[in-house]
Amino acid sequence: LELCTYVIAQGGMVAGAIYDDEMTIRHVLRERMEDCLAFAGSKYAQSSLGDIFSEIKETLKTGRLVLFSGTPCQIAGLRRYLKKSHPNLLTCDLVCHGVASPLAFEGYVKWLEGYQKKRIASICMKDKTHGWLNPQIRVEFSNGKELNGSDETQVWQRAYNSALYMRPSCYRCPYTSFQRTGDISLGDFWAVQNIKPDIFNPNGVSLVLLNTEMGKEVFSHIKGNFKTEPLSEKEAIQSSLSVPVKMPEGRSSVMNSLSSKGFMSHARSFRSSRATRYRTRLGRFIRMVASKLNSRNQ
Repeated sequence: LELCTYVIAQGGMVAGAIYDDEMTIRHVLRERMEDCLAFAGSKYAQSSLGDIFSEIKETLKTGRLVLFSGTPCQIAGLRRYLKKSHPNLLTCDLVCHGVASPLAFEGYVKWLEGYQKKRIASICMKDKTHGWLNPQIRVEFSNGKELNGSDETQVWQRAYNSALYMRPSCYRCPYTSFQRTGDISLGDFWAVQNIKPDIFNPNGVSLVLLNTEMGKEVFSHIKGNFKTEPLSEKEAIQSSLSVPVKMPEGRSSVMNSLSSKGFMSHARSFRSSRATRYRTRLGRFIRMVASKLNSRNQ
């Protein structure tokens, strides 16, 4: 969001991914900071680009600064579409593990809404209530009910982690290296507690790669808002910067089942057993009661 703040302060516009009212992930172009807040947070599925490339092209023609945030392959696509470089285009790519099929994500949303019998109002894919190293999916429904880290919400996290629902191109991604498409790359600095234990923060530590002179120049204007620590390439290496995600066995049959039988035809295997779910709910109930009793006794 600091990049968004900087670009908008220069009279620019920002293109990023949001969840729309139908919980479809799509890219939009915005010029007000309050509208850019929806760009924050991981989305974990492929976004619909729609007409965003043409909108960016027309905006660049006016001389306004434009920030585009997306996956490395989306930025590569944008550059090919524009055909020439633009000094007023700033790009920020993600250290990407892969994007899941929109059909799979749509199936998850429909299943979860059917299970709760309410529409989803918002999704946070990496809620840090329990810390950065134990992120949970938090879902709020139209009636105000919230599920945070429940077995039902975590189905998508387990499905994503299985790599069964990734786009075919992700298994042979050419961008899993330090040769980036964006001026700036952002990601989680996993294993920071082992590599740089003195800067570990339970709320999370970000990895920032400055890939071009423009990226370095822009970051110099916002650097003061962060606590930064220089890294060597060896220290910064992540699996998503070295090799593409491996295609699991059975991926074809799972995707065929997704198309013909729906998301839960296979994804039900990512749910815990009924006994485990009951124990989890009982544990939450006991902790809630204990918390209330402690507050009364204070």
